[in-house]
Amino acid sequence: MKITCYTTALRTAVDNVKKAAAVKTEIEAMRCVNINAKFDTADLTCCDLQTAIRQTVAVTVQEAGSVCLNAKMLYEILRKLTGETVTVEQGVGDKVTIRSGRCKHTMIGISPEMFPEWPQVDKAVSVPAVNAADFAAAVRSVAFSVSTSPVKPLYTGIHLDVTDGLLHFAATDTFRMGVTQIEVLRGIEPVSCTVPAKSLTEAAKLISDEETVTLRFGERHLLIESDTCTVLSFLLDGQYLDYNAATPKTHTTLLHVNASEIADCIDRVSVWSNETIKAPLDLKVSATETECSMSTSIGASSDSVQTTAEGDDSLHIRFNGSFLSEALRAIGNQPTCIGMQGHSRPAKLWGKETPDTYYIVLPVRMRETEATV
Repeated sequence: MKITCYTTALRTAVDNVKKAAAVKTEIEAMRCVNINAKFDTADLTCCDLQTAIRQTVAVTVQEAGSVCLNAKMLYEILRKLTGETVTVEQGVGDKVTIRSGRCKHTMIGISPEMFPEWPQVDKAVSVPAVNAADFAAAVRSVAFSVSTSPVKPLYTGIHLDVTDGLLHFAATDTFRMGVTQIEVLRGIEPVSCTVPAKSLTEAAKLISDEETVTLRFGERHLLIESDTCTVLSFLLDGQYLDYNAATPKTHTTLLHVNASEIADCIDRVSVWSNETIKAPLDLKVSATETECSMSTSIGASSDSVQTTAEGDDSLHIRFNGSFLSEALRAIGNQPTCIGMQGHSRPAKLWGKETPDTYYIVLPVRMRETEATV
């Protein structure tokens, strides 16, 4: 194989696909990028057996073929090149030479036969013409709610559900949940699956806001295709939480706040909570203000923000401060509602300008005597 192309184009492509290269593995092929050149393009692919990313680069092909090179090392070489163009040439065996200007590097690759095959997405349900900007924003709005625990592998993913012209996104770690939706074409067969959050977040970073993407839901895979890249992900097995049933339908207290203002207030009093000290956040709601406080064995803080409460305007409730703050930050600087049903039931948060996106946060248990304001 021998190709020549613009250095910046190849560097950008390697940087994009290497996000799917495995870091901690004894299988060298999973650390590699596979470069497959034919006609006037080269397909670059990385795969860690959970996620695969492929991007196509325009090149001049002097000799068609394919090579597998360590993705991290190749990117470091390309990152430091100063020449406008770069030539990648395979020599004897798996020895590869990389030239740009007066600079020359040699790398020892592995046989392309050792690289994982790109899975076939069989019996796929296609959802075409999905607005890329809406898709990326939806992924970002819920991704922080997924679990990071290997004990709950199903909940390390984002659940996708296509029904009646809407694509729903749900993410939870069973202590909090984020749900949103975007419009898609009607008349598509209902389909649902749970996709590793890493796959969707990487896809959201790679696709351009000006593009449209096609989602292909297979029995074991989800394929995300755009004009610039393709992301393939294996699906997570298991019955996902019924997020509609878990969403509170009523409230006894409706708190009207500005999400950014109360998030800032929470952050100011949360200085005592860290990796070693897990202090809960106390909210005391009254008719015209909400007091945020945190108390530990080494110190305490309190602050308040102007709010308006409907219904039960005398409520004391306790939360994980980080969970509540992250949900409020995701809603952003807009008028926000927080619906609550006493101190022991989940709270629902949503922005008045974006009511289709909402968050559920479970409270921290407290005794009845503590719940008295």
